[in-house]
Amino acid sequence: MKIKGDLSKIIELLPKYRALWRVCLDSGIRLIEAIHLINDFDPQRLQAVNGFYRYQTGEFRGTKQSYYAYFSEFSLRLIQDVDGDELHRPVASGYYSRQKLTQPKYLRKFAFDKMIELEVPESVADFIQGRVAMRVGAKHYMSLARQAAKFYAKYVGYLASLNGEASDRTSVELL
Repeated sequence: MKIKGDLSKIIELLPKYRALWRVCLDSGIRLIEAIHLINDFDPQRLQAVNGFYRYQTGEFRGTKQSYYAYFSEFSLRLIQDVDGDELHRPVASGYYSRQKLTQPKYLRKFAFDKMIELEVPESVADFIQGRVAMRVGAKHYMSLARQAAKFYAKYVGYLASLNGEASDRTSVELL
């Protein structure tokens, strides 16, 4: 599996690209949203939830939206290590190509497909990745947020298992 091989290769990347790649894998958010998250990281927008983190992105661009990004403690530490070294979309895409790593747009597809395979309801996987209608009602939105907090743990556990670790949430930080 290419993703598993890529996980061992990202250790060699510059910290900002390692953080960006992992956030895209962990959350399945769009590359541009992950870049904004890292470049403008604000700890006040971060919540610890069920052994992982939820970051309020509040990204709304036309028909594209993202309420939250979900990621592991390991990814949080990678984000904190970036230390103000700004990311740019075309440069990041080129960097991953030169390193022969899976491009973030394919990490998004991988994350969605894996969540569905892990029996995360499609509406919840859509919500995690920011595919929710702009006019979603408050009651439905809160329901999706609660379900995302519950089901995301399955995906985090799967990511931990890619490195042959126990699938509990605490092993995620070892990735």
